Amino acid sequence: MMWRSTSSCGSLTRSQINFLVSYFIVFLFAVLYARRHFYRDPGSIFFDPVEGYRPIYSLERVERAKAFIKQISTEQITPPRKNTQHEKNMCIGIATVKRPGDQPIDMTLASILADLTLAEREEIHLALLFAHEPVTNHPFFDVPWVRAVTDRVMTYKDLGHKPTSLNGANKEHRIAKKTLQDYSLLLRSCLNQTDAPWITILEDDVLAQEGWYPRTMRNLHRLQHKLETKEIKQWLYLRLFYTEKFMGWNSEDWPRYLCWSLVLVSLPAVCGFHIRRRFPSARNSLSLEFLFLISFMCVPMAIALYFLSGHVSMQPLRPGLCRMNEFGCCSQALVFPRDMVPSLIDHLDEKHTSPGPVDSVIEEWADENNLDRWSLVPSAMQHIGKKTYKKNEDSQPRDKFEVSGARGLWSFGFELHGNRRGHWWDNDFDLIVTG
Repeated sequence: MMWRSTSSCGSLTRSQINFLVSYFIVFLFAVLYARRHFYRDPGSIFFDPVEGYRPIYSLERVERAKAFIKQISTEQITPPRKNTQHEKNMCIGIATVKRPGDQPIDMTLASILADLTLAEREEIHLALLFAHEPVTNHPFFDVPWVRAVTDRVMTYKDLGHKPTSLNGANKEHRIAKKTLQDYSLLLRSCLNQTDAPWITILEDDVLAQEGWYPRTMRNLHRLQHKLETKEIKQWLYLRLFYTEKFMGWNSEDWPRYLCWSLVLVSLPAVCGFHIRRRFPSARNSLSLEFLFLISFMCVPMAIALYFLSGHVSMQPLRPGLCRMNEFGCCSQALVFPRDMVPSLIDHLDEKHTSPGPVDSVIEEWADENNLDRWSLVPSAMQHIGKKTYKKNEDSQPRDKFEVSGARGLWSFGFELHGNRRGHWWDNDFDLIVTG
């Protein structure tokens, strides 16, 4: 009796106390690790609203884009061949408007084109729509290098289109209608002017990853092969941009989360009771009090830290192709198979009477027709626009970075591209995963 009183605290043995102390030390280090590494996960309690949005790779791409613009602005430029017989693999359509602040269309064009080989550039038809009235007010309308690097420059007048007026009541409705019409015009232009099997629509405020084109084409061919061999079903688009903002723990999945949590909480107790029953000599080491603390204190603490660390941090998407039928957001950069475009145009035209955000309209149509949507992981494009209808606030209220995007629309994974160079996922071994 004297021996037990010196080697225990209450009803716990010294070895049990040592285990619990060790657990709390490990737990503390886990919290410190999470705080240090998960600050870029918008769904994490450790997310830093300033450092999380700090641009890393985007700065490198901006410098490359600026160098490209300087080069083509000071050197003799040979305009793209308008009637080349070279087969086009992709048509890119971009609609640009005059913005109240910075005009990122130059960064968009330059980052897309800067690292293309001559052969790759020949495979692309680049169409630019100045979706602004009067068009001469757009700061890049008469810029020589912009016209030189594009295959087709369009205005509403060229297309015989009367744009929706943004004046008057219900401005949001008018903006949504105009956006749908611009999207339809770009899709039609690519469909009618080229035979390209892939049609890409970009917004005028994105920044492209180095090597975006070969990476995109490689994965488009992989998707097409999977479709032909019936490994996947019909799909609508490949997404080149997504934001992790909407990829947290989904409230509709709470029954699954609760079920697994209960399993983990009960597992130590079940295993402990089984051992106590089979090996009576272990009852002192696995006392009821000790099992209670493990199941109802230690395990819940670990579960809480797991969920608080964020979904993107704890269950990151594997690099490659990911089926993303939900929570992908938004319409910054989508690649459509040519055969899906005519039906999509018809749907967009039908929605002119009751317009909504173009990405929502596309997603609703895909759901109605049971079409999958795929995404490149990590994103091949970054959004650098300062505003978004998803969240109306300044991109960086406390710190202002040279490059920043609207807080509701930022690819956190894109900024780590520079750290991934030379790794296996930048090569031809991208995986197809589903989510």
